Amino acid sequence: MLNLLNEKVSHKSLGEGTVVAVDEEVITVQFASKTSKFTFPAAFEKFLTAHNPAVASMIQGMLGGIKAAEAKAKAEQKARIEQRLAESKVTTTSRPASKNTMIRPAKYVPSPADIVYDVPTVESLDEILDNCATLDGYIKSRKDPEYTYALELVKRGTCFLAIEDEGEYRFYPSRFIGYYNNSMVQHENNGDKDGRVTNPAIAAAINQGNPTPNSELDSLYKEYCARLGFHASDKGTFGVERKFWVIRR
Repeated sequence: MLNLLNEKVSHKSLGEGTVVAVDEEVITVQFASKTSKFTFPAAFEKFLTAHNPAVASMIQGMLGGIKAAEAKAKAEQKARIEQRLAESKVTTTSRPASKNTMIRPAKYVPSPADIVYDVPTVESLDEILDNCATLDGYIKSRKDPEYTYALELVKRGTCFLAIEDEGEYRFYPSRFIGYYNNSMVQHENNGDKDGRVTNPAIAAAINQGNPTPNSELDSLYKEYCARLGFHASDKGTFGVERKFWVIRR
């Protein structure tokens, strides 16, 4: 670990400080108002800036190496998952499916090696909108398994962010859009996914309180489902009343 003892740093809200202790992957910084601990080097990505240009350059190099390793691991994980999806597809040459047969895409069942924990939640509206755009892309593509996966998320959801754009509403399930940089692969392998975690994150990011029941939005949700080609149930999963936030562009 880079020795940061006595190095000067700046924090976005706490101002200037001095590193007074270094312990494995944690540094302690003394500010004028308080003493705080930070993980190293992750804190220098969003919160801290080193005053010494040479130190700052070395930290950025470390962050770059970590990101590259994470990207490589994520790409390898995605490749394993896509391979399993391909291997799990069933093909038959004995007879064609009848018109009444519903053909479902193969469902990926994560192996223990692919499960990921402590997936970060969103911190801003832009990060939420990125996830909304991901779901929109899955739906517009009409390519499985992503297409059917996105429809099932909308169909089974209980808490939604409703986005109004030029008089048209679209609805996005909170448990998906509440995790940072989410995707079908990441979501299926998220061992901790929980609406009780994503709802507070979304509420904070859009500066609103908890989602609430809204009969008008529920009717608009059902109209949205009809546009997607399926009939919405009267209630959310397990008969729970659907709840909503709403933003307008």
